[in-house]
Amino acid sequence: MRDRASTNPLVTSETLYNASSGGDDDTQDDKKTPGSARKRSAASAKLDEWGDIISRAYELKKEQLEFTHHVEHYKLEMDRQREARLVEETRLNVRLLTIQADEAHWKYELAREMAEIEGCIRKIQTRKDLKERGWSDIDIDLACPM
Repeated sequence: MRDRASTNPLVTSETLYNASSGGDDDTQDDKKTPGSARKRSAASAKLDEWGDIISRAYELKKEQLEFTHHVEHYKLEMDRQREARLVEETRLNVRLLTIQADEAHWKYELAREMAEIEGCIRKIQTRKDLKERGWSDIDIDLACPM
């Protein structure tokens, strides 16, 4: 590319080399090139620098997205494991409640049967006491029916 006002090339290997060396010291070559060419090569260097910055920013953003994806995957896996533990815990709690309900039912049945047996034992003891006192079997049956 050539500058419209001058016939000197805008970007040459010398101007790029001088711009990339980055020195503010004016060499003999810099004094030969016009000011606009130096400005353009400096602008070119700045553009390259910005390109590198943008490239690095893109890479960092890509790494950030990959990290975020990894974290989200990890969170999802933790949620799955937590849900599996909750399902297992719920299943065990239901089983425990069923066992406790069965136990309570059998305790109730046992208490009812024991009360019935104790009632029978009291009746038998009462009948025995009445027999010892001389009561007749008919009177005992009327007083204490079985």
